[in-house]
Amino acid sequence: MKSNSRGYKNLSQEYITKALLALMEEKAYDEISITEITKKAQLARRTFYLNFSSKQEILDGYLEVLFMDFMDSLRQTKEADLYHKALAYFNFWESRRRFVLLLEKNQLFEGLIKKYTEKLADQQYFNSFKDLGKDLSEKELEILILFNAAGLWKMLEYWALTNNQESAEDMARIFCKIVRNE
Repeated sequence: MKSNSRGYKNLSQEYITKALLALMEEKAYDEISITEITKKAQLARRTFYLNFSSKQEILDGYLEVLFMDFMDSLRQTKEADLYHKALAYFNFWESRRRFVLLLEKNQLFEGLIKKYTEKLADQQYFNSFKDLGKDLSEKELEILILFNAAGLWKMLEYWALTNNQESAEDMARIFCKIVRNE
């Protein structure tokens, strides 16, 4: 996890998140207790409950931080076409592959898809799809965007599980080819 307090209300949240991720490297998510997390973070149990109500909330918060980081990296992308946005997506997650594999190892990847796709679909990321959906109603365009956000998430899972055999560029090309039906 990048040492960056942006997105966290305080350092305790960051320490707790780092502790959970470190423990997930060692044992199954379901077997990790709040006590273990606070011990690893070197914080009082009370501090945990001042910041989080559950382990799931830690992961949701971390995903939120990652999403903000992704949107920041996307804003720095000079090209706004579909390929370059997809490339930015795969480049971003390539450096966070370990986290994706942790989610997969602990059967948490699927549980986050709804939150992630809704978040991604709400952003300007998919403005490129408006051209693809020019003959679609507003509702149909919304469905197209959710469909493609979920598709990107599943492509990320596939890519991580196959040890990133394809390059980020190849994955972006594949995504564009599928979306454009080329």
